[in-house]
Amino acid sequence: MPVIPATWKLRQENHLNLGGGSCGEPRSRHCTPAWATRVKLHLKKKKKKKKEKKENSARD
Repeated sequence: MPVIPATWKLRQENHLNLGGGSCGEPRSRHCTPAWATRVKLHLKKKKKKKKEKKENSARD
């Protein structure tokens, strides 16, 4: 798939501007990608459910 130069430039600019840094600053690695945030949230919920299930079985 050919890349149009204007599109390529736009992709470059987006790559540089993600993370809210200055224009010339490359994308920083300290920003957590969205997929990692969702994974962490899922694991947190799973851990909470497991804990609640354990507490409920201890009450019975």
